[in-house]
Amino acid sequence: MAILSTSVKKNNFNEDEHEAFELYRRIVGAIILVSSPVSMDTLSRLLRLSREDIIDIIGDRHSVLQ
Repeated sequence: MAILSTSVKKNNFNEDEHEAFELYRRIVGAIILVSSPVSMDTLSRLLRLSREDIIDIIGDRHSVLQ
């Protein structure tokens, strides 16, 4: 995540892009830290985000979920 954070300058984002970047960081960070595959429902509860929010942010990358 440090590489991603340093490669993208946060001050170049508008407010919506910044919020999307932060959600992406939270979701991907949680997926990386969990030692086994988790369901979309589990990830949703863990992050207190709706399934729709998670799907909107990770798009086709949902294959990393159980």
